[in-house]
Amino acid sequence: MKFIGGERIPYELQDHIIAQLEGDGKTLATCSLISSRWFERSRSLMDISLVTYIERDGYIPPRAMDLITLLDAPHSTLGRFIQKVSILGPDVAWISLEEFDRGSKYAYEEYSWISQEAKHQLGSLSSLLTITWIEVNFDTLADLVQFTGRCFRNLRDLRIDRLRLDKGSESESSISAWDPNTFPSLRALTLLGEDTTAPFFSSSSTIFPVHNIDTLYLTFRLQYVSGPYLLRSILDATAPNLSALTLDTSPCRSFSYPISLSQMVKLKFLRIATKIDPSLVEWFTETLDSNSKTSKLEVFCFCIHERDLEDLDFPSMERALLGLNASVITAFLDNDHGTESPLAEKVIQGMPGLSMTGRLRVKALPFEDDIFQM
Repeated sequence: MKFIGGERIPYELQDHIIAQLEGDGKTLATCSLISSRWFERSRSLMDISLVTYIERDGYIPPRAMDLITLLDAPHSTLGRFIQKVSILGPDVAWISLEEFDRGSKYAYEEYSWISQEAKHQLGSLSSLLTITWIEVNFDTLADLVQFTGRCFRNLRDLRIDRLRLDKGSESESSISAWDPNTFPSLRALTLLGEDTTAPFFSSSSTIFPVHNIDTLYLTFRLQYVSGPYLLRSILDATAPNLSALTLDTSPCRSFSYPISLSQMVKLKFLRIATKIDPSLVEWFTETLDSNSKTSKLEVFCFCIHERDLEDLDFPSMERALLGLNASVITAFLDNDHGTESPLAEKVIQGMPGLSMTGRLRVKALPFEDDIFQM
């Protein structure tokens, strides 16, 4: 591309101009046809998604097969432009509670194995930035970590939910031999706390570059005696650089000890997805009281259920909330209907001092998949 006078526009300026088109898929598609340089830059900004399901009998829908065919084609460059992949195992929701109670092995066997062929195809996605593993089965935790870390050197966001290991969990001694540079670009980590992922919590500084991680989404669903220790281990390791933290310990009641936020001086977004009932008010207030007064907190979100409104200690909660630097404080109200509830006014009336500052907002709790989307 040249000016009228014949001088070429610097590549940096061309890239900046194309970057202004992010979100305009049609125009970016047109720009990708101009030249090889514009092709690379335009395609990197295009948000191309494919949602498909692979059935238990191995049937792969036509759209998914078309993608696999394109990835395997000679001289294919498609893999360089795929930045986000979610691997979802079979849905086990159809298993009755009676069947599940008779033995977890039945549910265990329904988790998907990642075949060598699938690993080969995934490994070709060299530009992958986000990968999500849900209801999958690996031989060992090391197998998952080494495959993910070595194949996707640009990975910025790792999400692991409901993981199964065929050969059991590793001991901490075996994890200490892992390469701490496995995830050089990792910035965001989403983990479900369970037996198989416990080493991620207790030995996070050995597995991940914790000094780079700025976003954590941690969920505990099971009753762990060591739960508080595991949680504090990963929070202590990542605290100095965290800017966003979401914590959900529902319905686990082993978290009777408050969490210290004192070292999270860069924290901007704090979200407690655990529904605060009367038994958790003390935990809630002590956790907030530990927040560093020099923190950069901007947004704080928490959840309550309308059935608990009459019994909540709103004065204590208000005192703790007033001590936060956050300019926006949102209370998500779960009313089992997903719509705005007239009971929201009770929250406002329960914390009049905070309401007068204009910082308190009360909203209906969104669907679980959409909660706390900013």
